Amino acid sequence: MTSAVKAAVESARRRAEAVDSAIRSLFQAAPGVSGVAIVAVGGYGHGELAPGSDVDVLVVHEGRSLETVERVLRTILYPLWDAGFTVGHAARTPAECAVESSRRLETLTSFFDARLLAGSEGLCLAAKEAALSVSRNDRARVMDRLAASRQVRLARFGLLHHQLEPDLKESIGGLRDVRLAEWVATLRSEGVPSGEGALLMAARVALQRSSGSSANRLFAEHQEPVARLLGFEDADRREARDRLMRDLYSEARSVHETIGGSLAAGSARPKALRLGSWKDLVRLLAGGPDELHVVDSCIGSRALIELVPEWDEVLGRPQRDPYHRYPVDVHLLQTAGHALHLLREPDEAFAVEAAALVEDPAPLLLGALLHDIGKVGSPSHVEAGTLRAGRALKRLDVDASVRDDVLFLVEEHLLLADTATRRNLDDQELIDHVAARVRDERRLAMLYLLTVADSTATGPAASTAWRMSLVRDLVARVSGTLGRGGFARDQALRLRQAESAVREALSGIPGHEIEEFLLSVPPSYLLGVRPEDARRHLSLLSGPLDPDEVRVDVSAGPTSGTSTVAVAARDRLGLLARIAGSFAVAGLSILSAQAFTTERGTALDVFQVQGAFEPTITPDRWQRFEATLRAALSEETDLTERVRTLRAQYRRPRGGPRVSVRVDEAASGSFSVVEVGCTDRLGLLFDLAQAFSSIEVDVHVAKVATYGARVVDVFYVTDRTGQKLVGAGRLTELEATLTRAASGP
Repeated sequence: MTSAVKAAVESARRRAEAVDSAIRSLFQAAPGVSGVAIVAVGGYGHGELAPGSDVDVLVVHEGRSLETVERVLRTILYPLWDAGFTVGHAARTPAECAVESSRRLETLTSFFDARLLAGSEGLCLAAKEAALSVSRNDRARVMDRLAASRQVRLARFGLLHHQLEPDLKESIGGLRDVRLAEWVATLRSEGVPSGEGALLMAARVALQRSSGSSANRLFAEHQEPVARLLGFEDADRREARDRLMRDLYSEARSVHETIGGSLAAGSARPKALRLGSWKDLVRLLAGGPDELHVVDSCIGSRALIELVPEWDEVLGRPQRDPYHRYPVDVHLLQTAGHALHLLREPDEAFAVEAAALVEDPAPLLLGALLHDIGKVGSPSHVEAGTLRAGRALKRLDVDASVRDDVLFLVEEHLLLADTATRRNLDDQELIDHVAARVRDERRLAMLYLLTVADSTATGPAASTAWRMSLVRDLVARVSGTLGRGGFARDQALRLRQAESAVREALSGIPGHEIEEFLLSVPPSYLLGVRPEDARRHLSLLSGPLDPDEVRVDVSAGPTSGTSTVAVAARDRLGLLARIAGSFAVAGLSILSAQAFTTERGTALDVFQVQGAFEPTITPDRWQRFEATLRAALSEETDLTERVRTLRAQYRRPRGGPRVSVRVDEAASGSFSVVEVGCTDRLGLLFDLAQAFSSIEVDVHVAKVATYGARVVDVFYVTDRTGQKLVGAGRLTELEATLTRAASGP
């Protein structure tokens, strides 16, 4: 324990002692008061007060008049309130203490730490005896109530060592559990555990001191100042705040194990983890939730680290991303658990097919446990993870075939998710490239299951229905390519198949209209849209459009909560910006965009959208979108000003990732692929589309990947002549323009 931690804990004790002294002085100054006891209860009774802690006092009396009790309370409470303390108070007789303790568990537990401040020692002892007699008379029931209360906290606050922003008091393994361990020991007449919870208490003191509040939840923005106050420094490839969190997680694990074992006394306790070889580890990982809990509990005991020393550097390492919800070590274990669930109880068709192809679970489970083992502060966690996993597997003497599969999964664990959300899946060269990296259907199946498990363990922002549908689309296309063998690139065959599907969808429409439609749309349209949408699009494109005319069609999207919006208008530079701005004004968020231009110069842009603020999109919002777009096309409204006004009503996210702009000339044979990463905000796509327009760059496909507050927008673009962007000066101009737009006003 560092000197700064000891000082923080000591300050909490001194603060309680100072309040003790003040209350005694106030009581002694009260004229003619006798036959009462002033008792400290709860956390204050324990003798510690953080800067924002409540001062909980109980006035025990013999049934004296209400006037006398109120006079005592006024004598004590008013000065404390004036001094800025939050004071919890009550007045009861010893008999009332017994009744209230039998009714409310919180009242009963407050008496475990009750101590006399001033007045009658006999009344204090009588009240404490009356209250605690409830626990002695029915100890089993009280233990059950304590265990049930802890389960309620578990559901609400979670395990502290699983939280990136934990509640230091209420999370399981936090300060409430430190007290609970002491209460259980008292109930069993056992020795009270000591020494646990010092860092938790010190962190709570430092948090409340640095934030100037009574906060108990250690949010990310407070972790750095708290770490510095407690003497933590950057070292061992960890920032000071990360070292603080690692040690907090370690202490919380210990507290959790202590109280978990105490409440489990008399029943089966968790068995110890014994690992003789890698097969023992796989056996545990494949054993189900109970066995995974054994692995989790023994991470703290370092049994896993003895087997896999590389685990030590990810132990308790926070993930500073808005879409992750667990520290690295917990995320890895959660991923393994989700992977096992997908193997045993796949809940969707793709998972069923994939699970059937996985005969040996070992590569998938080990891959899940090691896929992020490279998150140790290295620039590329994938490259570092592959090297570290290779060393671990060699040391464990894992069978060569299993080792090769595990290393493939570690090296490629981002392939499907990144490709699906950031690339144009209608580009067959891209599909062939992914197929070449995967090589066979069995590995594709394992990689799909790992992707789903990884996304689920990451958090809701990474596992939305929309993102998972994109991953499944990619897997289906790669599977088709693998099934043909040789990575065939017969674009003509794909076009014929796509055209045939569109013709079938348009059956019943006069033949000449179908032929005219098929001749007018580009090949990318046939390859990129759902055949069932073609009938709607044909209707939009029927007949010439006036210069400022716009036609809009809205239908249900491919996943729940999304809508497909097709917009037909005269093609022009900046059309995407006008449409994106109109969506923003109407409170609609764009998930993806495709741009097509017919032989007659008509633009057909197809968007997948969802509500930016509420899931249900009402008819009036669609009307607002259309009205705004028409006004924007006719230049009757200033979209820039309207988006700026709308933004002013919402708080801009604080901090967030740096703006990054990257141009990939190798990803596509026909387009320059531009990735823009930055903090998400209202109307971001509008700003970026305006930026492209300002330097005469055409956007043909846009994909939006949102990870909480972070977004990665990917654009397939050409110059005004339809060619890829070339020249260092042109690319420098593009990067600078987009960086300014992404940085925001």
